[in-house]
Amino acid sequence: MFRTHRSGEVNGAARSRVAASAAAAPPTLRRASSHAGRSKLAPPVRHCGCSCDLAPSLSQLKDCAVAFPPMPKARKGDWLSEHAEKGQSVAQFQNSIFKAAPHATYNTIAMVIIGEGLSAEQTAALRDYVQAFYQLDVCIVGPVPLAEIPDLRTRINADTQQRQLFAKPCMEFAAKRVSSDRDLSRRVVATIGVTMEDITNRDDWNFVYGLAAMTEGVGVFSLHRFAPSFNGERCATAADEDRLVVERACKVVCHELGHLFGLKHCINRTCLMNGANHVGELQRQPLIECPFCTEKLLMSFAPYWGNMAKRYLDMERVLRTTVGRSDVADVIVSAVLPVLPTPAGSEASAVAAADRLPPVAGSDEH
Repeated sequence: MFRTHRSGEVNGAARSRVAASAAAAPPTLRRASSHAGRSKLAPPVRHCGCSCDLAPSLSQLKDCAVAFPPMPKARKGDWLSEHAEKGQSVAQFQNSIFKAAPHATYNTIAMVIIGEGLSAEQTAALRDYVQAFYQLDVCIVGPVPLAEIPDLRTRINADTQQRQLFAKPCMEFAAKRVSSDRDLSRRVVATIGVTMEDITNRDDWNFVYGLAAMTEGVGVFSLHRFAPSFNGERCATAADEDRLVVERACKVVCHELGHLFGLKHCINRTCLMNGANHVGELQRQPLIECPFCTEKLLMSFAPYWGNMAKRYLDMERVLRTTVGRSDVADVIVSAVLPVLPTPAGSEASAVAAADRLPPVAGSDEH
């Protein structure tokens, strides 16, 4: 998303090492089984990710410009002005070799909070939204004092004159913290470290927003440069600043987990999975993914997203009550829920019947 260095790039030697150790590794990665020498752990689904009753809804949502408008023309400095993204087709997602995917007992996301800066309330709000978004359990580990991280390296950034952590020891610590817990290691499908500290990855780099090992289903990401105080943004109250940090944390964490679950950057619509080069571009991103990305995620998440209306209703509730984005919640109620199948007697069905907002028909209007 944000110039993130991914240490999980797989070359031929790495593939051999991974294949050799597959029997000992926890089956958190969904791997292609059509290639000789690769593990058949949690073989990938080879059919359309959406069920027959969801296909018409997704088709209708793809045409709903109110909820999912076309991407605006890239401005100077925006992600697409500097990166020639080709997007990702459903087939490319389906055929990707390594992507974390929930299955069997592996249905939990571990979120390791590194250092200070996020309050208990902000952490709880972030947990609630990630849980609603992915419909998986989210386990909070920490906050972990920096003194507990072995081999932690720090430096003073030449530009900001503030402390920076080197990301790799933090990422390795997050992975080991989960794997050392026997119960947790049997449930976690993806691990994400979150810190308010600034981070870098190399002595000759200014900073990185994050680091991920795609083959291990683990990453660490910094929210430091998205804080209003870092960017000279003025908020009316401290509560407004806290809310903005929560909103951006929800975007960054759900986006980066999307990468661990196999999604590339989206260029189809305005979407949570759009790339972002700077905080202004992040702020323009929505808090929900577009239906093109939903279709891909359903290939892995269909058993957990059986009631799609409930998923969106859960997001709507958290957006309205703890994230403070009632405008996004209103779009879900007015434009998304009305086109989804809702089981009779369900809470989502009751919301649709209440018709809090008039349904918005799919159109090409902005």
